[in-house]
Amino acid sequence: MSKLGIVAFAFGVPYTIESNKIIATIAQENSLEHKAPIYTQSDIVINETLNINYIEGDQPPTLRIAREAIKWAKKNDLDGLLIIAAAPHINRAMRDMKMAIKEAKQKIILIKCLDVYNYPKAIWFCSNSSQTRTKSKMEWYKREIILKILPFFIYKRIAN
Repeated sequence: MSKLGIVAFAFGVPYTIESNKIIATIAQENSLEHKAPIYTQSDIVINETLNINYIEGDQPPTLRIAREAIKWAKKNDLDGLLIIAAAPHINRAMRDMKMAIKEAKQKIILIKCLDVYNYPKAIWFCSNSSQTRTKSKMEWYKREIILKILPFFIYKRIAN
C-alpha cells in the first residue's frame, strides 16, 4: 500500500463527549505515525496542524460519510484507509465503507483500527450525548440490530 488515509467516525454529539475525544486522539496518533490525512466529521476535533478534511453537514449518516470518504480517497490518490470508530460502531462503519467502495467501483484496502478495543466497552456510551442512540448500550443496540438486518437496498434509502 503506497498511500494511506484515515476515516474517523464520531460516536455521539457534541465533540466534547468522551467517545469523540477518544476517537480524535486515536485518529491524531495514527495520522502522525503514518503521516496520513484524516477525513472525519465536525464532532471529531483534530489538531489543526494535521491534514484534516471534514464532511459537510451535521450528523451525517454512516453510509453518507463512507461514500464521501471514498470520493475523498480517490481525489487524493489514497489506496488504503484506516477506519476509526467507536467499538460498538466499527463493524457497521466497515460494512458501509465496503459498500461505498463497491458502489464507486474503487480498489481501496480497508484496515480496521484495533486501537478502539483497548478501551472499556462502557466508555463509548455517554449520557451527556445529545444523540439518544449513543447514550446507552441498550439504546444503541435497539437501533443497531434493525440496521444490521435490513436489506441493504432499504438501508441505503434510510441512510441518504
